[in-house]
Amino acid sequence: MRLDKASDIEREIEIAKLKKALLAKQKATTPEETNAYAEGVMGEMLTVKQANAWVQEALKRPDPKMLFGSLWYEGEVGILFASNNLGKSILAVQIAEGVARGQATLPLPVTATPKKVLYIDCELSDKQFQIRYTAGNQVYRFSDNFLRAEINRKKLLEGYSMTELVLRAIESHIRQHQVEVIILDNISALRNDLEKTTDAGDLMMGLQQFQDEHEISILLLAHTPKVQSNQPITDNHLAGSKMLMNLTDSAFTIGCSQQDSGMRYIKQIKVRNSDKRYDAENVIVCEIRKENAFLGFHFLAYEAERHHLQQTGANTRDEELSLVRQMMKDGYSQRQMVEKMSISLGKVNKLVKLIADQDREEAVKRAA
Repeated sequence: MRLDKASDIEREIEIAKLKKALLAKQKATTPEETNAYAEGVMGEMLTVKQANAWVQEALKRPDPKMLFGSLWYEGEVGILFASNNLGKSILAVQIAEGVARGQATLPLPVTATPKKVLYIDCELSDKQFQIRYTAGNQVYRFSDNFLRAEINRKKLLEGYSMTELVLRAIESHIRQHQVEVIILDNISALRNDLEKTTDAGDLMMGLQQFQDEHEISILLLAHTPKVQSNQPITDNHLAGSKMLMNLTDSAFTIGCSQQDSGMRYIKQIKVRNSDKRYDAENVIVCEIRKENAFLGFHFLAYEAERHHLQQTGANTRDEELSLVRQMMKDGYSQRQMVEKMSISLGKVNKLVKLIADQDREEAVKRAA
């Protein structure tokens, strides 16, 4: 990050250039002078080099490191989107903590070194946040690299948009705290009218410019309209203009498994820095639970998304238990049950555990 005296000098140079350009414009009194000024400004809008030169210059810089496996890399503007109450904020805080510590989140590696993270929370109050990360007298201790912020709406200024004010505040804290990663929960805090292509485009290009200038990584959280339980999630489910998806570097989503109300799956929607690994045939199946006072996603399996969608004519829970019980008697493995019943391994495992619990309860009753 450019946070030293050299960066201040560069900033002063840019300001001087801008003043010089404005002065040239003021002095341009003839059409020829005005055209010369316009051509000079427009010419600087594009940096043109041979393709080989671009490649050679890029080779001198290190490849971007993983912040959340192949779902989000350093230097990217990424989007995490999902319907309400599926755990977007829970997963985002978990990702932030993993990046702050330089530790893997779920089975997804963090290859970057620990980074200073600023998590802008527009969803939870401080009390709600505290409740999520305490259990009785046990309090989870976050990394010191993890900074959380709330928007102070009493400080709104007339004549400035929420986007302008928040970005200026972020810039101030980037310099003050040497922040390297920003997570914004959620994007609607900056602008509500994201259905309009121009507004969505302006916002995303503004964030990309902001990201380039400060050499930071940004993750935006966004809502989706309610997704039909029998439909796979696609990029079309992201709420707002299509421009949001077009201008982001990476995108991933959370789906609700129809096999169990406590199960979720994470699906990769867009990727630029690697192959798409967690597509519809290989989603990351998890459950949400609190462990050691930390509410988070816990890995269960990699499975096809179709196993977690509503199936026409699906068996009831009692029917599934009966089928699994019979297959256990017949010596089926859990993998064979998955193939036979067309359900996920995670669900088979839960059914097997439930049958074991039922058998123990029945044994206790008989002994009493």
